[in-house]
Amino acid sequence: MIESLIARVAAGELQVVIDEVFPLAEAAEAHRYIESRRAFGRVLLRP
Repeated sequence: MIESLIARVAAGELQVVIDEVFPLAEAAEAHRYIESRRAFGRVLLRP
């Protein structure tokens, strides 16, 4: 199923919603943000 979803994203049929991007140094804050249930979409950590 995941392979099918990745293919659909690659084809532009589905869009991934990115809610927030945190630097890796703020991983704890990103975790708190997710646990707060305010996130709508994906939360990314950037190295």
